[in-house]
Amino acid sequence: MIVLGHYLINSEYLYMVFNFEDIKKTPSNSTVLINFSDGTLLKELSNNKIKTAVKVSNIKEAIFSEALRSKYIIANNLALAIQIQKLAENYLYDSKILVEIEIESDLELIAENKIDGVIYKNAIKNIN
Repeated sequence: MIVLGHYLINSEYLYMVFNFEDIKKTPSNSTVLINFSDGTLLKELSNNKIKTAVKVSNIKEAIFSEALRSKYIIANNLALAIQIQKLAENYLYDSKILVEIEIESDLELIAENKIDGVIYKNAIKNIN
């Protein structure tokens, strides 16, 4: 199970960006985090082979995120993560499915539902 941002575990940070220009402010070779919105930024990131994590709010966004080679797909709730994880297993996604959590007790529930991993807010860095 992937655990990003927990104080006991050394892990990578995700750098929140809102446009392609923001990427210049991130460390080299880092993973950038975006909201899916219309997918235009994700396509540009994919075309430039930039490691990307995408916050999604529905199945369609998850499908496009995988097709555009996202490293992580971050569901905004557990129910959605369960649906996406089933798709990921069926279609052999390369992307890993994560759920953002705030408290450790959520970790067990997510593990029981066989989601690839979790991300704590501590793993997300704002570049502005």
